[in-house]
Amino acid sequence: MHLLRSSLIAVLCIITTSWALQQSEVGVVDWHKNQIGVPRVDSLSTAPVFHRVGEETTQSVLLTATESNVLAALNPVDGSLGMKPFVHLSELST
Repeated sequence: MHLLRSSLIAVLCIITTSWALQQSEVGVVDWHKNQIGVPRVDSLSTAPVFHRVGEETTQSVLLTATESNVLAALNPVDGSLGMKPFVHLSELST
């Protein structure tokens, strides 16, 4: 019984190390993706809107609030995340 348990643990250790990121995949394979959550669309004040930023070279950003109290600015060209601050509920009450 002890031999069976030891060999099972050894096999599990070998299998889990084979799932690790290889050196050749660094910078090529990226599993991290920024998520902002579900956008709030229940009213016009919280619905996503386009906004122009910058003076010399203007860019468009998509401003949105989410159900998890995240305010985000998204680049509409490539979908990259400009900012993602978390807003606490006490900051919203006036």
